[in-house]
Amino acid sequence: FPSHDKMSIIKKGLGTGLVFSDPFCINCGTICTENFATNSTLSLIASANYFSKFSQWLGGSCNGSTIADCIFSITNTQSVTAVFDLLPIYRVMVFNAGGRVLTTDLSIDCPGICSHYYVENTIVTLSSVAPVSGYEFRGYVGGPCSGENNVCTFYVTDNYDISAVYIRYFNYPLTINVSPIVSYRDWE
Repeated sequence: FPSHDKMSIIKKGLGTGLVFSDPFCINCGTICTENFATNSTLSLIASANYFSKFSQWLGGSCNGSTIADCIFSITNTQSVTAVFDLLPIYRVMVFNAGGRVLTTDLSIDCPGICSHYYVENTIVTLSSVAPVSGYEFRGYVGGPCSGENNVCTFYVTDNYDISAVYIRYFNYPLTINVSPIVSYRDWE
């Protein structure tokens, strides 16, 4: 029988994620220890969950690596720690009166849902659609959006308060009464 070495995975940090192996024996979330034939090649793959990022490996043959895929030969029993950190999360809030503003992923559809939290560097596109009758969209003010374009695309790098500006217009019929011109001579 060939000799075997044990590979143990520990997950650490404020973030969350999974660790898989290739060959597929480890699925760390449920199984975090497995025996492999000595001198076999193993790849550990760290996969961060949403709102998290893989930071680094600690211990074993992967020690200090910040690359999520670590390939090495197992030559002895090892314990490796995968460190997952939280990504910065920011709020985007839309203030709106007079129309509808939404994001392409519909996480914001205002009025209704007027704020959402995004992971740093998420690309967000706001669109002003369907102004209420009697209103006209005039532009965005605040955060990374400005100007009269009804679409604003930006990277989320901070908390943003963005106002969609609508003006009310009045569509009343215009009636002009014309009076005859009366001169002084007409009175004599």
